[in-house]
Amino acid sequence: MQKTSLLIRTLLTAVTILTLCPGIAQAEMSVQILTTPDQKILPLEVEFEAVVSGGTAPYTYTWNFGDGGSSTLPKDSHYFRESGQYNVTLLVTDTAGGYGFASKTVTVSSSTFNPENAVFTVYSDTTKITSTVQDSRDSSILWVGTRGGLVRLNTVTDEKKFYLNELPDLYVKCIIQSSDKAIWIGTYSGLARFDYEKDQWTVFTAENSGLPYTPPPPVIEKSDEVTCLLQTSDEAIWVGTNDGLARFDYEKDQWEVFDEDNSELPFNRIGYLVQTSDGAVWVDSLARFDYEKNQWTVFNTSNSGLPSYNILSLLSASNGAIWVGTWDGLVRFDYEKDQWTVFNTDNSGLPGNSIWSLVQTSDGALWAGTSDGLACFDYGNDQWTVFNKDNSGLPFNSILSLLPASNGALWVGTWNGLVRFDYEKNQWTAFNTENCGLPDNINSLTQASGDGLWGGT
Repeated sequence: MQKTSLLIRTLLTAVTILTLCPGIAQAEMSVQILTTPDQKILPLEVEFEAVVSGGTAPYTYTWNFGDGGSSTLPKDSHYFRESGQYNVTLLVTDTAGGYGFASKTVTVSSSTFNPENAVFTVYSDTTKITSTVQDSRDSSILWVGTRGGLVRLNTVTDEKKFYLNELPDLYVKCIIQSSDKAIWIGTYSGLARFDYEKDQWTVFTAENSGLPYTPPPPVIEKSDEVTCLLQTSDEAIWVGTNDGLARFDYEKDQWEVFDEDNSELPFNRIGYLVQTSDGAVWVDSLARFDYEKNQWTVFNTSNSGLPSYNILSLLSASNGAIWVGTWDGLVRFDYEKDQWTVFNTDNSGLPGNSIWSLVQTSDGALWAGTSDGLACFDYGNDQWTVFNKDNSGLPFNSILSLLPASNGALWVGTWNGLVRFDYEKNQWTAFNTENCGLPDNINSLTQASGDGLWGGT
């Protein structure tokens, strides 16, 4: 049977409908949807592109593909897997608060269905990795979250198992493995729990659970986006979303939601979650929540030493201190003493004020990945050691990710490949596109068995 190609490119400019959202500021903005191809077979992959003029850039994009799928990118592709007509909508928001809206009807017919086309569905976008978790039961198994679904990878046999229809959305945002060995998957449109041994899936959305959400602007469907996950020492699952923080007791099927309206949470959007040794949960707002006492402590630029609301990274140190990476420097906070210490390029050896990643090595040293190099800080001795592309084997100064290796080395992900740094020997080993085919941008790092490493790009 001849395979029908999904890559025929026929540019089709959609009929543009520019409307005003009630109660929202009008924008002098034109919004168009471009689709490629215009081929009516199933499954149908369509590339969508937003063309915007006017307004005040940069823009925020909210796509609704009419079948439960969504995107926030200016250009993206989407698979339609069932026949029918789908009303695709696009809401564009500019920085001045203006909105523009366009819609397009996509017709999908199964009359010329070719089973071989399903191969493209399996591999759609799974090369764009968002998160990785090594299975605690079997170190050869790696769970990989992608923009096109969940992948179970056997790193020994290279066997891959793809999970697509089981998920509430193909766009996986985060993954954790809980103490009962279940895999929890946060997606763009809900949360899933997967018990691999029982082959049992449980999906949680705003419709069937306590997952928080706020009704969105008109014509755009709500999105139950899960941004981060954390299991705390009491085995509860904490779920960060764009619409608040949720605590889920899976055994009791009990949800508790905390947001700006019913608690002291300063912002509904949750980007990071960490638990400190005293059991408290910290969110990147910056707020500390003692669940047992139902007590919130909120820190901001007015009541603390926090230099900025723009928090990029959080680390709970072994001595109980919280390290906070911001756009405007690094902060150490001793909660017991209520003591804040701010480090920036003006008062310390910090090479850059934007702190993208933070880790602590087994010797207690703090490592900070910045926009202008890598810094090692011995807090007890107030000693900074800075590495950049001029004085070390770093290929690029912007550090995206850090991971301490089990043998004492440090893995460093940059905009220009990966580096392994043996601090004791001052030995740098670079891996990049030129010498091993590794992609450039290493956004996430996960320890594999032995001295192995998995990097997400």
